[in-house]
Amino acid sequence: PLLTTLKDDPTGKIRFSPMDTITPNRKVKLFVEGRSDALILEHAFMTLTGGRSPYWNVKMATSNGETGSSAEVTNAIEAAINYKDEYSFIIGLYDHDAAGLKEFCRLKNNYDEIEKRCVKQRKDSNIFIMCLPIPAEMIQYEQEKQEFNFFEIEHYFGYEYLKQKNMIKEREILANVFEIKDNKKIQFANDVCKETDITVFRYFVDLFKKIDRITGVDIDYLIN
Repeated sequence: PLLTTLKDDPTGKIRFSPMDTITPNRKVKLFVEGRSDALILEHAFMTLTGGRSPYWNVKMATSNGETGSSAEVTNAIEAAINYKDEYSFIIGLYDHDAAGLKEFCRLKNNYDEIEKRCVKQRKDSNIFIMCLPIPAEMIQYEQEKQEFNFFEIEHYFGYEYLKQKNMIKEREILANVFEIKDNKKIQFANDVCKETDITVFRYFVDLFKKIDRITGVDIDYLIN
């Protein structure tokens, strides 16, 4: 099967690294905060579509080739104006946490807010920024005060799965709100990329459908 082939392919060792230069010519570009985010998103999409390669190219926003952040996503998006015509759409994706919301709110000049605290579009451009949409089942992670927001891509797996994988910090921040263990993200992403159960990725559909609405692409996901 395609998913098994991809998992066993040794080229996966350099995927999303600075050495990764062999990529499909996709006209939709996503910038994310971390390498683990990129790994998870691509595998989640493939699992939810039965092995279909994403129509978007996802890349960690970075200035040193090793680490990324919400600030790096902003830098990448601001620089994207110089090559915007090379892509149909360019989207910067922030965690829905204090740092991500700070960057999302900071980018206001030249941007129109399409969806409150979630989607903005650069004026007269195909460039967008987005904070991770929070599923209705996890609405406790959406807090009015910026500093009380902690939602990251890993949270899409749900509490029980993350608990099983020892990915959440023990201390409860707010009622049913937990933080992710940063030092385990890469290993977690590598383990997740061996997962083929579509139900594990069910909450990612909210995110993917929002990206699809921006790009105007119609995708039939195996789960809704």
